[in-house]
Amino acid sequence: MACALSVSITVSAWRGTPQIVGPATPAPASPSPHPQSAVATPSPAPNRGIIAVMRRDGVMVPFASFKGSRWSEPWPESTRFHDLPINADAVPVEWWGGEVPGPLTLHLPGGVSRPVAIRAPRVYRSFCQTRIGMVTDYRSDEPIPLPPPNPYPKDGLVLPAGMELLPIPTVSRLAPATAEFAKTLMPAFDKAEDDILRAIQESERWIHPVNAAQRHARPVTIEAWYRAPMDEPGWSASYVEAARTYGTGLVPGDSECGLETVFTGWVHTNTVDPKKSRWQIVARATYCDRNGVKYMLPLGQIHVAGQLYWVYQFSSFGDEWYEIARMTPLKMGFAVESYGGGMRGCATPGFGL
Repeated sequence: MACALSVSITVSAWRGTPQIVGPATPAPASPSPHPQSAVATPSPAPNRGIIAVMRRDGVMVPFASFKGSRWSEPWPESTRFHDLPINADAVPVEWWGGEVPGPLTLHLPGGVSRPVAIRAPRVYRSFCQTRIGMVTDYRSDEPIPLPPPNPYPKDGLVLPAGMELLPIPTVSRLAPATAEFAKTLMPAFDKAEDDILRAIQESERWIHPVNAAQRHARPVTIEAWYRAPMDEPGWSASYVEAARTYGTGLVPGDSECGLETVFTGWVHTNTVDPKKSRWQIVARATYCDRNGVKYMLPLGQIHVAGQLYWVYQFSSFGDEWYEIARMTPLKMGFAVESYGGGMRGCATPGFGL
């Protein structure tokens, strides 16, 4: 049955008749005006450089490079076909995207930033895979977790000095706007769940023990809601993580871990005319252990070549990805999808180092 519950499906309204999504109201904890006012005029920024995450242990992991409006992923994914350079000067310039990086700034939570210096290359583990990172002079105020967990904690984002990092605010789960947002997305949640369960039934001959009418009557709880304005006036982008739970006892053997449907996806809201809003929702039928479900760690927004991008990590119990996405009213386009490591090819599960 675990196999039967490992399918996900995307329900999209990027094309065709737009779905109606209510305007996103700021959380009470954010007394500022509508989030559109948070858009800052892009300041002059470097026209090329690297983007990297900073691990809790001070190892910097580059995952993207840009030159003008062009993006690439030149840093090697693993040590399989690459030797560890003997020092920082020996790192091939191609790994940096064609130019050795200049001064770098580490951006930490809460708007804190500081210069960061590269020391030397180092092999580290991500899940069961060996990869190459760069030791830096960063020392976290948080304790180093032992044994190392998977995915490993990330403390911040490293950008070229002079590049501004804008926040991706989190709307409180307890805010009245969050409950209202869930209600407006209910038709999208219901359709996504119906479609995934239909696909499972066709491929695995498994039928959900709760019929459609009873499922639709159950609430969906938004567990995480990240929202930020787009460049285009009157538009905001959101990423939501939500769940509909069914409790235990519906399936033989699930006495300790009941059925759930997990929803994730993007919502582009027109704050002037909600009828123009669009969504793209993914549903996954699973159990309470949520095997295979990916969660977002928003790292911030950056301007590159005058365009605004979201930078974030997706991670699950089995892998992690670093992504950079351009948000526009009509679509969400990936600039970078960089594999950060996982359980691919692992003989047995193990801890990272």
